[in-house]
Amino acid sequence: MAAEAAKASGMKYLTSDTFKVTAIIDSVDYLAKSAETYGYSSSPAGTVEALVWVTDDAFSPSAFRDGYPVVNVRSESLDGIGTFSDAYAQGSSEIEDRISALGVGLAQARYDKLHGDAKSQLDAAQKKLDDGKARIADGEQQITDGEAKLEQGRAELDKALADGEAALASGYNTLMEGEAVKAQAEASLADARAQLDEARAGLDAVDAAKAEAQAAADEMRAYKAEQDAALSSGKITQKEYNDNLDRHGAQMNARVAPIAEQTGTSVPSINHANYGQAIAALDSAVSNVDNTTVTVNGETMTIAEARDRVAEYEQETENAQATLDAKTAELNDGWAQYYAGQQELENRKAQGEQELADGEAELENAKTRLADAKAEVAENEPKLDAAKEKVAALKKFDWSVLPRSFNAGVVEVVTFSDVTANLSISMAALFIIVGLLVSYFAVSRIVHEQVTQIGTKKALGFRKGEITTSFLLYSGIAVLAGVIVGALVAYVIVEGIIGGVLAGMFAFGTYPAHFGWPLFLVMGLLELVLILAATYLACRRVLKEHAIELLRGEKPPAGKTRFYEKWGIWEKVPLFVQTIVNNCVNDRRRVLSTIVGVAGSTALIVTAITLNNDVMKSYDRQYQDVYGFNAIAYVDSGVEGAIGEVESALEGEGATATRVFMKRYLTDQPNGKSAPMRVVVPFDDDSFQRVYHVNTLSGAPLDLAGGKGAWVSQAYAEHMGVKVGDVVTIDGGDGKKHEVPILGFYEFWLTYHEMVMGLGYFQEEFGEASASAVLAQTGDKAVGDVERAIARVEGFDSIVDDATYQHQNFETFSSVSSAVVAIYLALAALMAVVVLLNLNVMFIEEKKRELIVLMINGFSVRDAKRYVSYDSVVLSVIGIIVGIALGCLMGSLTVAAIEPPTATFVRDPDMIAIVVGIVGSAVLTIIMGAIALRRIPRFQLTDINKQ
Repeated sequence: MAAEAAKASGMKYLTSDTFKVTAIIDSVDYLAKSAETYGYSSSPAGTVEALVWVTDDAFSPSAFRDGYPVVNVRSESLDGIGTFSDAYAQGSSEIEDRISALGVGLAQARYDKLHGDAKSQLDAAQKKLDDGKARIADGEQQITDGEAKLEQGRAELDKALADGEAALASGYNTLMEGEAVKAQAEASLADARAQLDEARAGLDAVDAAKAEAQAAADEMRAYKAEQDAALSSGKITQKEYNDNLDRHGAQMNARVAPIAEQTGTSVPSINHANYGQAIAALDSAVSNVDNTTVTVNGETMTIAEARDRVAEYEQETENAQATLDAKTAELNDGWAQYYAGQQELENRKAQGEQELADGEAELENAKTRLADAKAEVAENEPKLDAAKEKVAALKKFDWSVLPRSFNAGVVEVVTFSDVTANLSISMAALFIIVGLLVSYFAVSRIVHEQVTQIGTKKALGFRKGEITTSFLLYSGIAVLAGVIVGALVAYVIVEGIIGGVLAGMFAFGTYPAHFGWPLFLVMGLLELVLILAATYLACRRVLKEHAIELLRGEKPPAGKTRFYEKWGIWEKVPLFVQTIVNNCVNDRRRVLSTIVGVAGSTALIVTAITLNNDVMKSYDRQYQDVYGFNAIAYVDSGVEGAIGEVESALEGEGATATRVFMKRYLTDQPNGKSAPMRVVVPFDDDSFQRVYHVNTLSGAPLDLAGGKGAWVSQAYAEHMGVKVGDVVTIDGGDGKKHEVPILGFYEFWLTYHEMVMGLGYFQEEFGEASASAVLAQTGDKAVGDVERAIARVEGFDSIVDDATYQHQNFETFSSVSSAVVAIYLALAALMAVVVLLNLNVMFIEEKKRELIVLMINGFSVRDAKRYVSYDSVVLSVIGIIVGIALGCLMGSLTVAAIEPPTATFVRDPDMIAIVVGIVGSAVLTIIMGAIALRRIPRFQLTDINKQ
């Protein structure tokens, strides 16, 4: 078996959604097959569709709050006693009193403990709140001190930074002046170095030329010596010797040209002819270098002067460098001090700012702590006040000790029993009264028809007691036979019909037929006594006459003029009609018997059909005059915005819808019992009154917005005996009893109590309300189709086809009355057969001599039948009219008698019942008359002298 393990809001209330069915049981706690027998749930619909027993570990404890324990008590003292007996009620009441007395002390102890625990918690919370307020005061002082300290630190830091920056600025100016001096020294040093470099460059050029000339001369000597050696040795020829010198000389010309130009020496173009001369010229140039002049810084001087000048420049440069180095060292030291001071200032600033930031952070933390403390106090103080109010309003919850008579199934059984009993008593009373009257008239008629036999017996010496005993014995045997046959029919047939009805309503298992011996004996004895009394009275009246008078037969009516025979119109009435009228007047017993029999049959038919139809009329009137909706959509109020979404979805499907708060509450009834009542609170009065028509019985206008109370269904007024201005005590489920004034009563035809109150009053009395259902008129659309269309709306729980559901309830209730109605219709037909047929047959037998005389005098059989049947028709019409009036009255009384304590049914006369009563009675009368009239054609002339 699968079960939905979570609410629409997502909260899981079952640890599993799959269970194995291990048994299907019949429980005495749940006798009825209706959903109400399981009680009510906290689901949006408020109903319990099925009941399943699971182990306690299948539930998720976190999903359940504010639960209460239920303890089932079993007493051995009640074993073997019928649940619905007075002895059981008495024993149960004694146990209930003992447990209630025990509950008084335990409930008080529980209250004292809860109150004491709550008071301790309140004291602890108050202390915590006071500590929080003290921390707030300390925090505010710390913040004030911290802000002052922070401002002082900020001022000191600003001053220190300003002083440091001023010192740095002064040192910076001094350093910049030193830098200017350094720059001047560097410029002087640069000039000196430039002059020195220029002088050195000139000397270096001379020295280079000298070295080059010396190298060239050395190379040429070496080459010439090599060539001379080669020539002398014959390795080369003269020509080769000359060519080699010419070639080497050509190479040396390029090297010696700059030297010659530098030294001012004339060196010829070198060849083998002047090769030696060129060497000499080069030697001369080397020796004459120092005698040449150079230009130093635009001044021409000798090499020696130039060397002196270079030495001078070198000394100046060295002095300038020393001066620059000293100044640079001084500046570097100054800059180092400057940067150290700057760094120190930055460090001081950073340290000060950090200290300020730390102070500000600490101040902010203190402010945050203060704000948190204030928020905590602000949050907890109302909670504490609310808790104090809650503790102050804490009530002692008394134990609810409910005997089995409060069980929903037992209540339905008792209700069914009461309804059936009321129905049986009301209809049986009519049947018994009619039967006894007819029986009395029949017995009286039998006695009077046998006056000749009675006279004969009396003449032969029979005593009055003996004659009376014979008639009493005859009547007693007939009564006993009738009682036994009736009991057997009731036990076999009626019990079977009722058992079938019960099987569809209750889980009794196999319903055993029950025979009520006490009732059988009482009713049998009562009927026997009454019939015997009627027989005795009839015999007593006849036996007062002398035997001679009785032997003459029943006396014809004494001739006298009746009041209507004095009317002028009487003479104009046909003799046939006069005879019929006189027959009715002369035979009052038959007249009364016929009228009573026909009226009784008609009344039974009208009463039975009125009962059945008026019950179903109540359903029709509810959904025509009161409920303008046919479906109720239930919503999980825990899902935000769900009610609006469902309402919009229904309107999108073409339905007329309005949101309401709908919940069943237990009420304390004036009879001391508790019973549920459905409370309906509209959220929009205009849209509500389009689908829910509160038709007040007094005609007063409905004021939901300003009314300080509730409008209550009419059944509550009728069955509870309350009036406008009285209060309905409602258990709000919050530990409080709410006394709601009754503003008025309104038309309501369903089988439970309901009240309507305005949203403002409900919130004032019960607290905040959230819409939990939407009343909808779906029109031509089936509720199932609408449900499939809106099933995916978040928060939608279910939709109930309320009209169909209530129709099924009424059909179930009607099935009870229908079974009884069928029985009593059968009894009505049987009464008509027995009573009318018997009366007609007896009347024809009584009129046999007259009818034979009529036929001897030329009247046809048809005329004879008309003579007999016309007055029967008149009497039947009178009986039908009386029966219709009696049936309408009995129908209204019977409908009222079968009403459960939570409902009122329509009690109007039913035209169908009236028509069926007229037609049915007329048909039965005609059939019974036709059967009786079949005796007339069989009359013989010899029968004229038979008594």
